[in-house]
Amino acid sequence: TYSVGDGGLTQNNFTDALKSKLEGVDDNANNYSLPLSDATTRGGVKIGYTENGKNYPVELDSEQMFVNVPWVDTNTTYSVGDGGLTQKNFTTALKDKLDGITANADVTPTWVPSSDPSYATQSYVGTQISNLVDSAPSTLDTLNELAAALGDDANFSTTVTNSIATKLPLSGGTLTGVLTIPDGASNAPSLRFASHNSGLFATSGKLRFSVDGASRGYIGSAGIFSGGNVYTADTSEFRNYGGTWKATTGLTGNGFQFINSVDGTAMTLSSAGNLDVGNNITLGGTVDGRDVATDGSKLDGIAANANNYSLPAGSSSTRGGFKIGYTENGQNYPVEVSSEQMFVNVPWVDTNTTYSVGDGGLTENNFTDTLKSKLDGIANNANNYSLPLATSSTRGGVKVGYTENGKNYPVELSSEQMFVNVPWVDTNTTYSVGDGGLTQKNFTTTLKNKLDGITANADVTPSWVPSSNPNYLTSSSIAAPLAPASVNVSVVGETIDISFTQSSTSSVDEYLVYSSVDGSDFGLISVISPDDFSSTMSVIDNSFTETGTQAYRVYAKKLGNVSSAATSSTSYTVSSAEPTNMSVVPMNCAFHIQWNPPSSNARFVTAYKVFKHEHASQGSLSRSSATEVYSGMNTNFVYQISGNNNNNYHQFWVETTIA
Repeated sequence: TYSVGDGGLTQNNFTDALKSKLEGVDDNANNYSLPLSDATTRGGVKIGYTENGKNYPVELDSEQMFVNVPWVDTNTTYSVGDGGLTQKNFTTALKDKLDGITANADVTPTWVPSSDPSYATQSYVGTQISNLVDSAPSTLDTLNELAAALGDDANFSTTVTNSIATKLPLSGGTLTGVLTIPDGASNAPSLRFASHNSGLFATSGKLRFSVDGASRGYIGSAGIFSGGNVYTADTSEFRNYGGTWKATTGLTGNGFQFINSVDGTAMTLSSAGNLDVGNNITLGGTVDGRDVATDGSKLDGIAANANNYSLPAGSSSTRGGFKIGYTENGQNYPVEVSSEQMFVNVPWVDTNTTYSVGDGGLTENNFTDTLKSKLDGIANNANNYSLPLATSSTRGGVKVGYTENGKNYPVELSSEQMFVNVPWVDTNTTYSVGDGGLTQKNFTTTLKNKLDGITANADVTPSWVPSSNPNYLTSSSIAAPLAPASVNVSVVGETIDISFTQSSTSSVDEYLVYSSVDGSDFGLISVISPDDFSSTMSVIDNSFTETGTQAYRVYAKKLGNVSSAATSSTSYTVSSAEPTNMSVVPMNCAFHIQWNPPSSNARFVTAYKVFKHEHASQGSLSRSSATEVYSGMNTNFVYQISGNNNNNYHQFWVETTIA
């Protein structure tokens, strides 16, 4: 290679790479001109535009672009002057209010619920009901459900107190009878100690002991049996569960011996501290501070001849050793070692191409005068181009990413094209003139004052009633009053007296009393108005015309809502309802029979029946032989004698049929 000296080449700095680079560079490459940005060209822009009408300049903040849009609320308002419209007081709110009012609306209701104490607001009633229920569960949020939960026992407190008095106190006491408890089981003993699952239970012929939920022994007719170790009274000998080992004391020198009762093997511990064992010893714990089990496990894990370590061969997944001595093969060169350090000797040679210089110029035609001139025209570090910041006088670059601040909105990009998103909303109100709109001279001061006095969305329907306003309650949405209490009925002569205690709900409008015979259809028999209210009220029922069970229902009524019924009943029977003042008057071939209604219970008579018996002998006349000749509600009857010469004796009986 050659380099350039005074007007010519010297060695070592003009490589093939540099030659290729020169060929790819345009003439005067340092004179870079940033193109103007447009819809198809990525380029630079300038700032400093002067606002013109609604065209606002792009400005910079920390090289980030934004546009300050100085918009203001230009809503137009109008006011009422004398006989016409002027500015500043016909606002959008007033316009909306007008839109919500029906044409020719009557906006002066003569009555509103708030002025009538008979109505409560829905929020008030809802609050009172919520306070009463107070988050009670759904199965206990009515008085009927509470009463049912108490077994409908009016003396529930006394019943519970009397029941508790029959129980044995937790603090203990004396039983006056035999205490019988269930047999229980090992995991659920009948007699159990408080802090442990241990106690006593029974099976056939055995009283068993349970410890920690398992049976450990029992007392039976043959003695005591154990499911665990059993010690003698002086602890000189014990046997473990199953009797495999026994231990005894009293050996010579106060030693201790464990004997296997199966194979007879023994372990002796002498008083001198010597341990004599004929078989293996299994230890759990430490010996002289060493953990025998852990250390033993560690020894078990060491292979025989463990000092003969074999270094594994290294691989992509295993750290290990390698061998040297590879024989060169083509372009695979062996790894060698020098002072235990590895290296590879690659026998490469310099194959660069060199060129020579002829008299006053170049040969081989590869570094021409044109290329030399091109190099002279390129500035140092020409590739390190720095895009200048755009100003009012310099075409340059800018940044995006400005954060909106007040009415300063960031410039954003879409497909490399800039835009500004101004989130303004057109709130201008426009009005039309003509049919259905405002005209001059018709929005007067009187109308404006009227609007000022009307609430937005006012209900202006002349036929408006509380049911059309959800903020007020009608009779259908107000809770029913509580029922009257303590209804009692009693028979007084031919009447029944119904008495009851007033409802605990205040301001009841009236009480309704209904009656029925034998539970059939109930009919209204009395309405008690507030003028006749008292703590206890009564009604006399003398309207019933049938005997049997007389049932009564009493309701409280408030604001159209009726309470549940308070009920009671009694039996009414009629012992006697005989006709009175009966007379029989003979007539020509006829008899006129007449009678009066019964002196009591006459309203229960559903029919009068006339029976007749005739016979030649007066002594032979009897009721049992009589036949019915009339049935009805008349109190007289003419019986026509059959035949013209009937000389028989005639006797008549009049009886009643009772409902």
